[in-house]
Amino acid sequence: MHREALRMNNVIQRRGGVNLLDHFDLHVFEGEVLGLFFTDNHGKEDLIRLLLRNTPIDYGSVRLRGAVVNSYRLPGESAGAGVSLVSRDELLIDEMTVAENVFVMRRGFRKYIIDASLLRAQFGRFAAEFGATVDGGMPARDLPFVDRLIVQMLKAVAQGSRLIIVKDTGFSPGSAEQIKLRQHVRRFADSGISFLYISGDTAELLDVCDRIAVAERGRVMSAVRKEAFGERDFGKYYFKPDQAPFASPGGHAGAALEFSGVCAGSLRDMSFSVAEGEGVLLWDRSDSAIEKIVRLLSGMEKPASGRILVGGAPLFRWTGARARVSIIRGTPMREMVFEDMSYLENLCFRAADRLPSLWRKGAFRRLVREEYAALVGGDIDLLPPLRLSDESLYSLVYLREHLYRPRLLVLVRPFLNTDIRLKMHILSLVRMIRDTGAALLILDSSVSDSSAIADRILDINDLGGSEGAGSLRGVGA
Repeated sequence: MHREALRMNNVIQRRGGVNLLDHFDLHVFEGEVLGLFFTDNHGKEDLIRLLLRNTPIDYGSVRLRGAVVNSYRLPGESAGAGVSLVSRDELLIDEMTVAENVFVMRRGFRKYIIDASLLRAQFGRFAAEFGATVDGGMPARDLPFVDRLIVQMLKAVAQGSRLIIVKDTGFSPGSAEQIKLRQHVRRFADSGISFLYISGDTAELLDVCDRIAVAERGRVMSAVRKEAFGERDFGKYYFKPDQAPFASPGGHAGAALEFSGVCAGSLRDMSFSVAEGEGVLLWDRSDSAIEKIVRLLSGMEKPASGRILVGGAPLFRWTGARARVSIIRGTPMREMVFEDMSYLENLCFRAADRLPSLWRKGAFRRLVREEYAALVGGDIDLLPPLRLSDESLYSLVYLREHLYRPRLLVLVRPFLNTDIRLKMHILSLVRMIRDTGAALLILDSSVSDSSAIADRILDINDLGGSEGAGSLRGVGA
């Protein structure tokens, strides 16, 4: 095996008396792709900041290619040297060409007059070394998303990075995008570039990586060759012994939602349907159409042509309460909680649209309190509910809809920035709402987590003029 590209020895990093990283030990060899799976997200962002910026540590040391770059005795002086991040959040400059993003923005570039043809030729030769076929003269804004990640990797190497952190790509294992990214990661690794590949998708890690490390509560629990690691080993981090996999309530009859020939912005002749009680994942791999669909379903925008039916009736002839369409975005924010209302009032205000007498009859509210106190405990008496934990915040937002009983629940990127425990909590909340008979439409750019709550998966890029086109998985598959 080659020498080590990264060695973290017994690293402790604290903030406010809390260990963000707790005796964190990790090593990555040159030319290796090491997968890192966080069970709870504890310390994930702190680890990335540490490697990119050499943030101070309280104990231990960090070495890059054998040289100490950070230590509790001697804080690092070369922040970010040799380490780059590739992720959905890392931006290219859209107004510049691919070649300009890779070379003009690199450290030490001093040319004031740039020959575009020479720059493209230089980029072509450089990209060819890694098997990349991206057009260097293309504006960055026109790149498909997977190519943006590949260009980010090229830019990292051009800047001198020998360790690349890949974070949460969101590609579905087996998709064309994921296969293409894996092929390029392997080509970079074959040239000696090392990767720390961070993902919550176990299938992706098993497909791409040489070894896999598992981190929990800010500490690496294990790191083994992928041949010795399987999906069953990951299962203990997802499910409790008494927790059954998600199951559809079945008994679909009629359509809760129907798009028929809808045209709006980038949507062209979109047709699909969601049956009563069914769960459908609408997969937007390029993350370009989700917001348009949300605007249509929320009534903020009308389609240029086509029909949107809810329960067989045109959506825009129904008021919000009668249509009973609810939308929950991923990462519910504190502003979704009304600070001048109690927890119970926050819980009830949606249901009051259907039962105006709820506010007039104390007996109704007492019944609601008794039912939901069994689920949320002492939170039910908070006034106002200002200090909810993340788990309690999700509970309030989802249980509000459970009480409301929507006909259609729309979940927008429901597992965005959540750890394993929070994902499982959300799954249990979604089960409760599905058990009321609600249909479910999930809008997401990632299949890996959202597929657990879907009966069917539809690829938005394949939805043409026929209902059901692009179905990747049928009910019961």
